[in-house]
Amino acid sequence: MNRERVKAIVMLVVVFAAGAASGIAGTRLVAARKMTHLAEAGSEATRRDLLLRVLDRKLSLTAEQRTQAERILALRGPEAEQVLSESEPRLREIRKTTYAEIRVLLTSDQQHEFDRLVERFESRRRRRF
Repeated sequence: MNRERVKAIVMLVVVFAAGAASGIAGTRLVAARKMTHLAEAGSEATRRDLLLRVLDRKLSLTAEQRTQAERILALRGPEAEQVLSESEPRLREIRKTTYAEIRVLLTSDQQHEFDRLVERFESRRRRRF
């Protein structure tokens, strides 16, 4: 084989490998974002199911362990939701005060960007609950 042909083949392999690596990384990033979105925006049952799937995948739960974990999560989920809903008014006030204290530190341009960020944070939080 001549030198130019070897270079072309090596470049082709390098480009193919880089494309494969980019595809794998991109797929993982999209999947991670999708899971985060589901966890944030889903119902209590959806979040419970996600947690159960993660536990099952990471810990290789037996059928019995999975059944018991599912029962525990179903029992404790509503309790956790109740605590969150009871504490929400106080947390809302803390967030509001925190945002206001940070906002006064910023320039006018920074305040506009900060306001957009806060709205995004609050929008995500509202979707979660």
